[in-house]
Amino acid sequence: MLNQNVKWIFLIAIFCTQLLCACRQELSGQNKDAQLASLNGIWSGQGHLFDKELNKNIGAITCKFVIENDKVSGQIGEAKFISTRIKQNATHFVVIGELDSDFDSRYPCGKRKVELLAPVSSIKQHQELDMDFHIKQNLLLDFSMLVGNVKLKSNSQ
Repeated sequence: MLNQNVKWIFLIAIFCTQLLCACRQELSGQNKDAQLASLNGIWSGQGHLFDKELNKNIGAITCKFVIENDKVSGQIGEAKFISTRIKQNATHFVVIGELDSDFDSRYPCGKRKVELLAPVSSIKQHQELDMDFHIKQNLLLDFSMLVGNVKLKSNSQ
């Protein structure tokens, strides 16, 4: 009986620890509006895919993002954002969006979901932003997602 109680206490302790960690991440976003305000503006750059063969065939991917408070518009390659939302955790701003077409007409992959990941620490005096992107079929599990990076420069003065 005591052994059974110890198991339950252990399971409850693990659950509570995970719950506290999740709450801590959510609470760390309390200053989200102020941090997002520092990203406001027009950002552009030439991205690349991490898949070397595909990167060689497609080349640079033009990226342009307009960030206005909690809204993001713009495009990645030939595809424009048709809807986006921004989340924040302890280390990253995450833009989750949907694309209106394939990012490159030479590579019709049918992937219309995109995640943009910008580390909060990558903002350098509002001049440069280092952002990873994931182009996916769906937002849960897509083992064939296309992963890349873009160094964005601020066009806002």
